[in-house]
Parts: sequence; structure tokens; C-alpha cells
Amino acid sequence: MSEENKLAEVNATLDRFAKLIEENARQLAEDRKEAKRLRAEDRKEAKRLRAEDRKEAKRLRAEDLAKEKKRRAEEKKRQAEELAKEKKRQAEELAKEKKRQAEEKKRQAEELAEEKKRQAEEKKLRAEALAKRRKRRAEALAKKKKLRAEALAKKKKLRAEALAKEKKRQAEEEKLRAEALAKKKKLRAEALAKKKKRRAKKLAMEKKQKAEELAKEKKRQAEWDKRFANMCDQIGGQGSTIGDITEAMTVSDNIIDLVNEFEGIEVANFAFNIRKKYRRNDSNGNSIRKQHEVDGLADGKKVAVVIEAKTTLTEEYVKRFINKLAIFRIAYPEHAHKDIYGAVTFVRVREQQALDLAEQHGLFIIKTSPPDVKLINNKGFKPTKIKS
Repeated sequence: MSEENKLAEVNATLDRFAKLIEENARQLAEDRKEAKRLRAEDRKEAKRLRAEDRKEAKRLRAEDLAKEKKRRAEEKKRQAEELAKEKKRQAEELAKEKKRQAEEKKRQAEELAEEKKRQAEEKKLRAEALAKRRKRRAEALAKKKKLRAEALAKKKKLRAEALAKEKKRQAEEEKLRAEALAKKKKLRAEALAKKKKRRAKKLAMEKKQKAEELAKEKKRQAEWDKRFANMCDQIGGQGSTIGDITEAMTVSDNIIDLVNEFEGIEVANFAFNIRKKYRRNDSNGNSIRKQHEVDGLADGKKVAVVIEAKTTLTEEYVKRFINKLAIFRIAYPEHAHKDIYGAVTFVRVREQQALDLAEQHGLFIIKTSPPDVKLINNKGFKPTKIKS
């Protein structure tokens, strides 16, 4: 078959398909039109049926209402008849009850008369029995009075004899008490004299001890002054400021004893005014050189306590010290493997918030009053390890 014949057959097939498509489209349009018409008829029929249903429901409600009215009228009539019957029955029962009450009242009156007669007889018998009892009681009372009078006479006689003996015994006891009192006064006077002698001796010994303690205190103060001067020389000699002198004074060896009392903390060495330069990246990643300074450091093999010393402690100083502790391991890598704790020492405090902040961050709070050094944290305080 030639290509022209094949092309003609293809075109013929395409024409048939085109006609089929047109026929289907036309049929679809007619179907849609018919469906629309049928839906309109259905809506019209449904509307008519709903109207008829409403009309029928209204008719049925009217019939039900008429039936209900008739039923209520019959019910009302029946209730009226039952009420009349009930009233009649109650009237009959009331008449019967009145009759029964009258009979009961008559019976009670007869019983009351009999009871009064019986009570009168019993009263007469009780009066006779009471008279007999009174007579016997009077005879017994007279006999008892006679016996009591005889016993009372004997008792008076015995009491008089006992009273005479008691007076004689009391006189002898009085004499013995007087002699004992004289001896007691003599012994008390001797004891008082001995007590005064002992008190005077004790007072003399206390004065001597106080004098010795005062001499020791003066000697200890002199040693402290000498030691304090050495510490001042250690942190800068004559050129030290008042703050430097106070810082040296507060970080004495007593601090080592205070922190070593806590479980897990053991330090032996102490150093003043430690300064060290270190490098750290800034926010842009550039390496910059900085200097870190601590007033004192108490350290051991596994623990290091960083100390901030101030004459007057403020909340701002505590905040700065907390920030300084956060980078301690970076500035001092030789202590990075140790447990790091912080401590603030001061002579006086300006505000309570400074102590509260230090306590909140688990810092040792050490108050100095030369030559005394005292830990003033709250009861149950546990120091906190610095995390960095």
C-alpha cells in the first residue's frame, strides 16, 4: 500500500473520531439539560410534598388537641367524682373516730377512778409504814446518841492525855531545834568565812590570769603587726595603696585552715597578687592578649581556691569576681585539672545584696578583723565548684 493510501486512511479515521467526539459532546449537553430539568421538577415536587406534609401535620395537631381537651374534661369529671367519694369516706371515718374516742375517753375515766382509789389505799398503807419506820428510827437515834455521848467522853479524856504528852514532846523538840539551829548558824558562819577566803583567792588568780592573757594578746598583736608589715612589703612595699594593704591583711594563713575544714578541700600553699597574661579569641575570632589578676590563691594537688580581697565589699565587686572566676582555667591552664572554688574576704560590707549574691554562687564569705579571720556563710553552707 502506498503512503498516500495510508495517509488517506489515517485522515478518514481522524474524521470518524472527530464526528464521534462531536456526537458525544452533543449527547452530553442534552443529558445535562435533561438532568437540570429533572432536578427542577424534583425540587418542585418536594416543595409540594412539604406543603402537603405541613398541612397534614397541622390537621393532625388540631385533632390531637381536640382529643386532649376531651380527655382532660373526662379526667376532671372523674377526679371530681373520686373527690366526692373520698370526702364521703373521710366523713364516715371521722364519725367512727369520734365515736371510738368517746368510748376511749369513757374507758380512761373509769380506769382513772379505779387508779385514784388504788392510790388512796396505797397512800394509807405507806403512811402507816412510814409511822412505824419513824418510830423505830427515833428509838435507834436515841440509842445511838447515848452511845455517841459515852464514846465522846472517852475520846475527850484520851485527847486530853495525848495533848499533854504532845506538849511535853514539842517542848523537848523545841529545845533540840534551838540547839541544832545554834550549831547550824555556827557552821554557816564558818562556811561563809571559808567561801569568802576562796572567792578572794579565786579573784586574785583571775586577775593574774587576765594580766597574763593581756600580755599574751599584746605579744600576739605585736607579732601580727610585724607579720602584717611583711605582707605589705610582699605586695608592693611603701608604694602599696590602702586597698592593697587590706587585701594582704585579709588573705592570711588562717584562710587555709578555714577552707580545709570542708570535705574534699585540701590546700597547703598560698600566694598573693597573682597576675598573668593570656590569649583569648574575641567575637570576630581574632586572638587578643589579656591580663588576669587575683588577689590570692590557696592551692593543693587537686583543689585551688581563688580569693578576692576588698576593704569594703559591694555587690558590683562580687559580680566582677564571678566573671573573673569563669575564665580562671583559661588564664591559668596549669590549674585547669583541679576543682576550683571562689572566696571573698573583706573588712566591712556596704550592702546585704553582696553577701546574698556570694552565698547564692557558693563562694566562701570570710570577714577579717585583724588578727581574726572568720567564715560567715549561712549554716549548712556547701561551696560550689566553678564550672568553666
